[in-house]
Amino acid sequence: KSLSCDWTEHNANLLMIKKMGIKGDAISPLGAMYLEDNPQRHLLRAKNYYKKEIEIKKTYPIEIKPKKKIHIGYFSGNFYEHAMMHLLGSLFKIHDRERFKVYAYSFGSRKYDSYTEAVASGVDIFEDIRDITDMEAANLARNQKIDIAIDLMGYSENNRMNIFSYRAAPIQINYLGYPGTSGSSCIDYIIADKVIIPPECQSDYSEKVVYLPNSYQCNNRNRKLSDKHSYISRKEMGLPENSFVFTCFNASKKINPKEFLIWINLLKKVQKSVLWLMSSNRYAERNLKNEAYR
Repeated sequence: KSLSCDWTEHNANLLMIKKMGIKGDAISPLGAMYLEDNPQRHLLRAKNYYKKEIEIKKTYPIEIKPKKKIHIGYFSGNFYEHAMMHLLGSLFKIHDRERFKVYAYSFGSRKYDSYTEAVASGVDIFEDIRDITDMEAANLARNQKIDIAIDLMGYSENNRMNIFSYRAAPIQINYLGYPGTSGSSCIDYIIADKVIIPPECQSDYSEKVVYLPNSYQCNNRNRKLSDKHSYISRKEMGLPENSFVFTCFNASKKINPKEFLIWINLLKKVQKSVLWLMSSNRYAERNLKNEAYR
């Protein structure tokens, strides 16, 4: 019902949501993040999910030998035209090649495109691991002497967390694709900033938090700009010319009654303001309009 913003049973479900996935059957930690904002319970859910759904492997220590360059490997199923690549597109190429040798391990099911080619040309070694097992992928990384493995997926769709449960590298890091905790024993660090993980919330993560100084989110500075030379007008978007526009382009499943009420109260306080949302589906559009008129 969250996809359609049908909140008729939301209050009745709050107690169930608080208990869901913490004991007994595990649920996807990602799906639960849409339902409530409680880092402590998210950690418990992630731990339960990792314990029940990810095969915790008996691994062998990785022998660490000093070498001239640090080998860093990025693992993702989204090395194609995807929101992640809109952010990461120029990251791989700008590593200091005097200090790092950069690998990309791709396991996406999508057909390779220009974004894939940009990754392949931006790293030293590009490996297609779609057709090998998680154990084989971990062993490949070990054989290539990866020092730092960076998982760009977390518990997002089509992840391969099992690769990291086999311990692909001495240091394993969660970055960008899933800003929640893995609740695992195999991911050592998570890269964040003090907005996405406030310092007082560090204990709600199984990983050690590595803070970037400003924002944890990189962006591709080489993205092609629109061919349109002028700004898109409000009229073209169906927006009023002289109104303040509040905007949220998240999918409808990420909107809950609590947030929506805040938005409605803002609209009431700011004269001639409008709320511009992405229409995920016609049911969500109808239900949000009905909720606004209540």
